Amino acid sequence: MLKHPGYSLLAFLLVLLMSCKEATPVAIVPEPPTGPLPITYRLASLRNSDNVWDDAIYRLAGLRGLETVVVNNKLYLYASGFTDDGITFFEVRNNGTLRYLNYVQDISNFELDGVQGLATTTIGEHEYLYASGGVDDGVSAFRILSNGAPSHTHPFTETVSNAASYNLNGADSLAITQVGGRQFLIVAGYNDDGLSLFEISTNGQLLHRTNVNNSLSTNLNGPRDLEIAVVGTKTFLFVSADVDKGVSVYEVGVGGTLTNRDNINDTGGFNHKLDGAWGLDSIQIGDKTFLFVAGLNDDGVTVFEVGSNGDLTYRSSVVDADDAANLELDGALAIHAATFAGQTYLVVGSTIDDGISIFGVSPDGNLTNLLNLDDTDNTGYQFDGVRTITSAILDNKAYLFVGGESDNGISVFEAVLGDS
Repeated sequence: MLKHPGYSLLAFLLVLLMSCKEATPVAIVPEPPTGPLPITYRLASLRNSDNVWDDAIYRLAGLRGLETVVVNNKLYLYASGFTDDGITFFEVRNNGTLRYLNYVQDISNFELDGVQGLATTTIGEHEYLYASGGVDDGVSAFRILSNGAPSHTHPFTETVSNAASYNLNGADSLAITQVGGRQFLIVAGYNDDGLSLFEISTNGQLLHRTNVNNSLSTNLNGPRDLEIAVVGTKTFLFVSADVDKGVSVYEVGVGGTLTNRDNINDTGGFNHKLDGAWGLDSIQIGDKTFLFVAGLNDDGVTVFEVGSNGDLTYRSSVVDADDAANLELDGALAIHAATFAGQTYLVVGSTIDDGISIFGVSPDGNLTNLLNLDDTDNTGYQFDGVRTITSAILDNKAYLFVGGESDNGISVFEAVLGDS
């Protein structure tokens, strides 16, 4: 069942579709309207285009990460299965269905035991996929071939295993950024309470540059998610930590240095919902950059504005109890933000409510709930225990991919509009 708590999702879907057609942006009223919305189209449905789940072929058990990439004008989806120790990859067809291609399984020269985080980047003319192994305590690098297959057979792909000089114990989230013409991969070592930064060479190899360890002033005890944002001329890394119940901010220097710029935790303000801080995402609206943080134990989301020096200023928050009958924020964990046609939207996934809530984000960082969808609304859905969310545009259609760790599966949704 689709739940619309006082604010129509149709504006959200309209701008998604209009963005693909490069139409003039449509302004959305930041507060719920009291009458009909003055637009031509209304929501017909969120079309569930496909659902896949773990079986004897796939490696989706304990699904942890989703990542998309375009190669030769085709969209590919990669999914990491923590329990299956493998990465399954699909082609996303133009009708939103997933065509299974193959999988990569942990073997002796991979670091995919307990595979979790996924990240992609472009080096020259090729795409690369990096994956963290939370049990193997390492990172594997793959070059994506023209058919979407991750290849580890090239001499310039490799694995990096944990060592005394690294913080890769319990390797989890990954983030990639470019500073001064050089690319860097940052890895969160959950059991090491720290970070390791590697430079990505022109052939995809990983060269270790620095580590950051937890301290009394930082929030790196149990690092969960990583996010990158550029503000002005500076690049910042944000790290959430569930044990420390907070977020730490680091400026990434030209040589790969990490300089701590701010630290904020759940006790920093009454409205901070950072207990069990987990999912992170950021986005720019006008000249402002916002950071979104999911608080697993607080059942909510907190919005911060990022200053020019990386400092975080509280802007708004929402918790499941604000509208428990509709919101899907009990156990908020996964977050995904996107801007379409000048409008910004935030999708939050819950591991206890087993659902997603979609919010519109105003220019000052306030959240307006637009839509809520629960795993039990359809027996075919596969996002029980939402763990990861991503989206993509394909052939003028907007698709949302939702991964369920408990269902060991993925549900795909297309935004569908109908005439008013």
